[in-house]
Amino acid sequence: MKLFLLALPDPEQRSQIGSTLLEETNCAVEVVEDEEAALQWMRANGVDLALAHTAVIRDPRLWVQLIKSDRSTGYWIVIGPGRVDVAVDWMRRGADYYIDETTPADEVIRILRSIWQVPPRPWASTTRTEQTLLQVIREISRSMDDFEKLLNLVIDVAMEIGQADYGSLLLYHPQTARLEVAQQRGHSAPADATWGLLGLSLTTLDEWFQMDAPVFLATPNAYHEKADAPRPEIRSLLVLPIHAGPRPIGGLLLAKTFQLPGNFTQNTVQVLQTFASDLGPVLRNALLQVQTQELNFKDDLTDAYNRRYFEYFLEEEIRRSERFGARLSVIFVDLDNLKTVNEKYGHMMGSKTLQEVAHRMILAVRGSDRVVRYGGDEFCVLLPETDTQGALQVAERLRSEIASRPFLTGDGLDIYLTASLGVATYPTHGLTKEELVQAADRAMYEVKSTTKNGIRVASPFPTRTARSS
Repeated sequence: MKLFLLALPDPEQRSQIGSTLLEETNCAVEVVEDEEAALQWMRANGVDLALAHTAVIRDPRLWVQLIKSDRSTGYWIVIGPGRVDVAVDWMRRGADYYIDETTPADEVIRILRSIWQVPPRPWASTTRTEQTLLQVIREISRSMDDFEKLLNLVIDVAMEIGQADYGSLLLYHPQTARLEVAQQRGHSAPADATWGLLGLSLTTLDEWFQMDAPVFLATPNAYHEKADAPRPEIRSLLVLPIHAGPRPIGGLLLAKTFQLPGNFTQNTVQVLQTFASDLGPVLRNALLQVQTQELNFKDDLTDAYNRRYFEYFLEEEIRRSERFGARLSVIFVDLDNLKTVNEKYGHMMGSKTLQEVAHRMILAVRGSDRVVRYGGDEFCVLLPETDTQGALQVAERLRSEIASRPFLTGDGLDIYLTASLGVATYPTHGLTKEELVQAADRAMYEVKSTTKNGIRVASPFPTRTARSS
């Protein structure tokens, strides 16, 4: 007869899980509230399956010693906070499985049943750690309403399953359909915008993602043959498309380096393929939610983003730039002579002119960039992963788009406008949101108060040397 031990602080959970186990299995079930009673029972009887909450466990080593002893060859299942780092930590301490504590009791029973019975999924032959990480991502992602946290969770779980040295998550931008690096792991030095491609081209990755099958470059030669700019330290690379329906929404790249021995095993590849397959619907729903939320951040007149979104997005991008060591640039744009349009043709024509200006600017930048109506006749363009030189090129394109062709031709008018533009880059011209905004605004005003129809790069922020980077 199998012996089950439940060490759970919640009386309702103890009762529900314990009674169900007694009804559905021909097993002996012992229910306890604290670690001392649990250890005492296991010393006396051994155990085949122990389910314990992290709040009960004081000394994990004693649990491992008793559950994995000669007289007990059982499973140790830990239940606790729904965080990947906590789950991984407990499994490194010896747990076989980890379950999110918010999981309903009937779902916990289903998980337990899949452990003592034959698992129905294709990862049945893989390690318990890999199964647990898959369980974690499924359970947590169901209630995940923070897109950035979800992306971090995805890449962290993939890295842990594959025991990879490098990794990145790429997603297709919903408007432009271009592949963009959403998250990356494995480096500490400042990286350029292409680091997350791990030496591969966007064209090659797009072809592989369309296939909906993993691509495993198992040797250095195989990797070097396919990479446009191979990294010498990479020994093998695994590409995992993520699909939701017939079209891909992105993919995962995982790499092993020469730093440690070992390669991706066949079982690991199978687990990661299933993991990527399960991710598709989760990421698709999250992307749809993000797109819906963005509608609340649009300016009613111009369809550019509004000031509220600007504050949120710039702060998030500064954090991201700090984490990845990337550049972030801001362009302030002020229309030089819109006031004349309002005075001569009326505010309705002035509003239509603003709409046309915003439309030209949106078409002139990348899908990952953000055009914001900052207020009145001022716009701001946020350029993630762009240095000052790149921002200058974008600024010149914007200046030319505004000045080179007339506006309101459809209304029988030929109105020519110019703009003054100021450029600032993180961290050169500022380390905070306020510093960057002030730097770009000052540079723009210097143009507007002198020549107009021009571009100026900001000076380093005056207090920058007093700050730590």
